[in-house]
Amino acid sequence: MRNTLYSLTLLLVLALLGSCTKSLDAPLPVAVKGIRDTAANIRNTLRNGSFSLFYQAVVRANLDSSYSFYTVFAPSDSAMTAAGLTSSVINSLSLDSLYKLIGYHIYPGLYPDSVLKNDTLTVQLNSLVVTTGQAIDYFGQLAAATMNLHLYVSQRDVLYVNGLPANKGEAPLEASNGWVYPVNKVLEPPTRSVWSILTSRPELSMYIEASWLIDSMNTAFNFPEDPDSVLFETLPFIPIQNYGEPTTTSLVTLLAPTNDAFARAGFNTADDLRQYINGSIPTTRYVSLPAYPYQATLYNYNAMDSVLKLHYLNNPGQSIAFYQDLLYSPARNDGWMNTNPFYRQAYRSLTQAYPNTVPVYSQFSNNGGTLSVQWNPTVPAVSLPFSPAGVFMGANGVVYEVDQLFYPHN
Repeated sequence: MRNTLYSLTLLLVLALLGSCTKSLDAPLPVAVKGIRDTAANIRNTLRNGSFSLFYQAVVRANLDSSYSFYTVFAPSDSAMTAAGLTSSVINSLSLDSLYKLIGYHIYPGLYPDSVLKNDTLTVQLNSLVVTTGQAIDYFGQLAAATMNLHLYVSQRDVLYVNGLPANKGEAPLEASNGWVYPVNKVLEPPTRSVWSILTSRPELSMYIEASWLIDSMNTAFNFPEDPDSVLFETLPFIPIQNYGEPTTTSLVTLLAPTNDAFARAGFNTADDLRQYINGSIPTTRYVSLPAYPYQATLYNYNAMDSVLKLHYLNNPGQSIAFYQDLLYSPARNDGWMNTNPFYRQAYRSLTQAYPNTVPVYSQFSNNGGTLSVQWNPTVPAVSLPFSPAGVFMGANGVVYEVDQLFYPHN
């Protein structure tokens, strides 16, 4: 009887252990998506589609993990070949070079097609590639900083990446651990500053000359204005934390007037610019109003400075406003992007008492699929056609060459 009882107890313990072991074999819940079929993961989606070269590069660089989610902008085989990335080239590249090249096509997270189509603005996505540099901290000291190289993506009639069409409207492929968006070119991370782009374009020499002349005048008259060359040269590295609050970064949309644009407005030579700029001296004065318990500073900008300021849009901490955003989102036309951002807040607050201080607004509209701009209520709106050859993506903004100078500004 004693042996029988011992045997029954042992069998019961073994049965319990067996049931516990079986429960641990049950699949764990997945937080984001319930699909974990490796046959349908991103790697196999790439391999089974027209992305065999990109698949080869992803596998060799080991850019993904089966336990993470990704949004991949995958160049077709023809796009990879056109960029010189044949199978033998992919195998010969160093892993570091390959990682930087292919990693720029991958966002480490989910960005479904349904969400992208509903975005009214271009979305900024961090790629896998990180670059290092320096940023200025609260005390004005340079310190080491890092910055993810961004992808700027929107879905309109086609997929746009970094301001340019990237496919012909092909539907993305859903994988078990993410999304694959087909693109028709190899994407290059923007590394040059906006100022570097401007100074490399001969057709923008009058714009550069005007900026230099204005900056020289502001310096000569001690006018508190940041020079354009500094603004457009500053890269948006992740801000240094100061007392728990980050500093702001500046990303610009620049509608850069070409030499032809200046000529249409009557500025044919650097001498023409110099004479116009010398005709108005920047000044600073202080004014008081009963409604304000302090003196406000009123800034009177040089006339050409005011003209050029209308050519760029920026909002610290926000993404870049691309051509497609201005064209397809008319509700934004009364927002920050269409206002000359360099009117100080005190300057705006005095508009009722000082009518001449009313800020200048640029109004954008969709005119049959082409962007139109009216920068002065007394001047008819003009068309700004989209030309891929005149679009240049920089690390701190996008440059669109335009054949119109927004002159006069008021």
